[in-house]
Amino acid sequence: EKLLSGASESTVYQIAKELGLEIGESRTAITDGLRCYLAATGFGFASDDFERALSYLRSDTDQAIGSASSTLESICKEILDQFGEAYPKDESLSSLVKTVSRKMELTPDAHADADIKQVLGGLINASVGIGVLRTKYSGFHGKGQEHRRWRLAQRHARLAVNAMATVGLFLLETFKARFGAD
Repeated sequence: EKLLSGASESTVYQIAKELGLEIGESRTAITDGLRCYLAATGFGFASDDFERALSYLRSDTDQAIGSASSTLESICKEILDQFGEAYPKDESLSSLVKTVSRKMELTPDAHADADIKQVLGGLINASVGIGVLRTKYSGFHGKGQEHRRWRLAQRHARLAVNAMATVGLFLLETFKARFGAD
């Protein structure tokens, strides 16, 4: 404790990460649930992206947001792989989520109940928002001097990661329930 008393919070978290120590704030019922589903389904790429998103929550918000988007992209691609379905021509997060939603009959149009339509529309909108955050604010795209981007705070990164985990877990649970995927 004395050795690290003058170190920045991000340095302490980076040391904890390198030592393999769990950082409690990144654990929630949703993130634990997604972690379990990813391990059970063998979705290795999505699992790697998700662990990276969680590990960067405290130390690098840009990377956490970018990795959250990559996680959901990987979940969608791995679901499409399971179906033997081609990826959409535009492999953006928005296109991938919409393609998976259509394949699993999760589009708002596929349901008569107005409340279900609203929730499903919200899941798609959350996915689109995560993709926009990645494009505009993460370190995953180059920036020029014209891009006076602000650095998003840790709370924004946590929102992106947790929203992605909610959408991803719902897609995986639906995939398993409807299509018997393990």
